[in-house]
Amino acid sequence: GIVPYYYETQVRHYMAVANIDHAAICCAWGFKKEETALIFLERDMDLEKEIMDAESRFIDCVMCGIEPDVADENQ
Repeated sequence: GIVPYYYETQVRHYMAVANIDHAAICCAWGFKKEETALIFLERDMDLEKEIMDAESRFIDCVMCGIEPDVADENQ
């Protein structure tokens, strides 16, 4: 729970489009080693499909000039 959902989602999107199986997110909130976290992610094809489906729905709305309904999105 240390990485904000939208950061993880963005990195998972990059993993999908770049077709890579691993990535890391570095979170730093200070200058000391103990004020840093390195979180490793492995590709999750089910979650990736959910992300890509949500992106497709959003693009469809934009292309049709419809305001997307984001009330039911996770975060």
